[in-house]
Amino acid sequence: MKKCPSCGTENPDEARYCVKCGALLSVPQETTGPYSGEVISETPPPEKKSKWWIWLIIAIVAVLLIALGICCIVGGGCTMLGLMNQ
Repeated sequence: MKKCPSCGTENPDEARYCVKCGALLSVPQETTGPYSGEVISETPPPEKKSKWWIWLIIAIVAVLLIALGICCIVGGGCTMLGLMNQ
């Protein structure tokens, strides 16, 4: 049994975190993987930050381009904008 360094609770040997307070019981160890000496860490990879604002800008530009295309086809909007020669 592992003893928690924070609260003193006894935890199972295979536990990585304390069952009572959630504290890390031991420093994650790195092991060598089976292929070409790759190092595998027990710590999870960092989360990727969402770039939602880039997708929002792309969506707005796409909607504006579609609207401009519809205006050019249906209402003669291209001649009003001076984009087509008569």
